[in-house]
Amino acid sequence: MKADRAQWDRATAWRRYCGFLDISMDTFMEIQTHLLTEQLDLIGGSRLGRRIMRTERPTTVEEFRSAVPLTTYGDYLPFLDHENPTGLPEGEYSWVHTTGARAGHKWVPYTRRAYNRFLDNTMAAFILAGAKHKGDVVIQPGDVVMFNMPPRPYLSGMATFGMQERFGFRGVTDPAEVEMMEFGDKVRAKTLLAGGQSGDPDSPHFDDQVQRYVDREFKDVAYYRDDVEQRATRTYHPGVF
Repeated sequence: MKADRAQWDRATAWRRYCGFLDISMDTFMEIQTHLLTEQLDLIGGSRLGRRIMRTERPTTVEEFRSAVPLTTYGDYLPFLDHENPTGLPEGEYSWVHTTGARAGHKWVPYTRRAYNRFLDNTMAAFILAGAKHKGDVVIQPGDVVMFNMPPRPYLSGMATFGMQERFGFRGVTDPAEVEMMEFGDKVRAKTLLAGGQSGDPDSPHFDDQVQRYVDREFKDVAYYRDDVEQRATRTYHPGVF
């Protein structure tokens, strides 16, 4: 699932993504109450909703608090089949991994609306991290960002791609390349150029990666001397002719 593109600029970003800082606590709670009752209506008719609520569908926050017990991830697990999500209230999901307290993987379904909202909240964090005062926005579409990310489907890995899609940020390195890196005793990574390594049209390496690019066939990166020497077609020693 790709994120929807947001129309934004530095002049409007603070009000759009950090405007919640200006509302009163009463207004904030009214919004939260509205969102909760909206979700109760959405989930109530699904198999998951009937399982969790166990009684007639609550219509108010007070009814929800009194009727619905506290739940754990295990209560939702029978419905979190990313290959067959029939028990959930909506049909289109982006399935992400999170890690629990015991380092076990958990599947979490994100609707398009929830995914976009998550990215908007991340955008608020971006803005606040760089602001020196209220209303200060130092980022703009097209900015280059250093992402530190795990691979998809971890949520932070999904967010890296989502921030590019929704807000037009660019990574220092293409996230599609970074998520192929493995860190162990040795770094392992894959890369691909849209053409070739050389800028000389007469070089055999000017366009020798074109077909790989078409086929999305990534090649291993030679990070270590042994790897470089094994691939070398010729060698030289600086200062020796």
